[in-house]
Amino acid sequence: MDTLSSKNDIYVSKVTRDMEVDKLRSRIQVLQEDITSEFRSQLSTILEQHLAGLEQVSAPRENGDVKGNKRSKGKQFVARESLLTELFEISHIRTIYHIFLAMLALMFLHSILYDLAELDSTSQVRWRLVALHFGQVVGCVVYTAFLLERLVLPPFQRYGLGRMTWRHLVVHVFGSVMPGMLCYLCAFFALLHAWMNAFAEMTRFADRMFYQDWWNVTNYASFYRTWNIVVHDWLYEYIYTDVARLRGKFLATLSVFVVSSIVHEYTLMLVFNFCFPVLFIQFGVFGVLLHFFNVRSAGGNVLLWMTLSLGIGIDLAFYAAEWYARQNCPSIYENVYADFFSSRALSCWSGNGVADTVVRASA
Repeated sequence: MDTLSSKNDIYVSKVTRDMEVDKLRSRIQVLQEDITSEFRSQLSTILEQHLAGLEQVSAPRENGDVKGNKRSKGKQFVARESLLTELFEISHIRTIYHIFLAMLALMFLHSILYDLAELDSTSQVRWRLVALHFGQVVGCVVYTAFLLERLVLPPFQRYGLGRMTWRHLVVHVFGSVMPGMLCYLCAFFALLHAWMNAFAEMTRFADRMFYQDWWNVTNYASFYRTWNIVVHDWLYEYIYTDVARLRGKFLATLSVFVVSSIVHEYTLMLVFNFCFPVLFIQFGVFGVLLHFFNVRSAGGNVLLWMTLSLGIGIDLAFYAAEWYARQNCPSIYENVYADFFSSRALSCWSGNGVADTVVRASA
């Protein structure tokens, strides 16, 4: 009897399990059908809307701009959403997007938790020191603005409104060297010292070696390694080592300079809203050449400061000239992108012989 009872129990449990599997399979099938029908419905709605928009665009106008079977060459604008915006209205696709955002947030959270768990940290936050560093940042910004407004920008405010000669350009470049170097030192102190130390103190990050004594180096190879430790370590770990392993050290060095040049010039493009690749040429051409000019004597330190100061003066003079040329000179291209990548300063220079006045510094 016990054997028969155990067999009956096994049979009942098997039947129950089969019934549960059938119910689960039927639920999955119903869910699949619901998802498919919803996706098809939403997709068909989206396609119908876009077809209606295309028909509205391709329809001839009533004012006679389209003759016969010829289409109007002008673009027709229709109020409509982008395709991904409408696809995200589907709940299941929106869920996939939410999963992607969750995974991205977890990646950043993992990095933060790793830093908190593995890296050295200070015992407490010294808020007075944080306030001091932020005050130093504000002071550097104010002093830099004063230098630019009073010493650097005035000679270029009338650029394009009168004659500019090579003599005036050379004078203005060398006149920008001293205030430019002061701006450079202020930017170094504000960003690499005060700003980074303030956030390191707030996050209790103990390693404050953001730069080394770059002012004592005798060649540019050492300058690049000590000027900004954070950026140097990132470029070395994520670009230089991989490229050096695959293509050698020379191409790895060139890759680092190309990436750094593009990032610096792209930043200036966003700030000024035009492309004038002076800094890109300095980094990508002269920066590479100076990297292999290895000097280890005291004269190398003098040469580094001279070339660095002159390069900063050239940057300030050329970008100031381009900035005011875009305010004072007419555009030579109607296309927005052509005007963005062209130089108004050079076009004004080539046509500045019409006026006889000399560009002078504003009072």
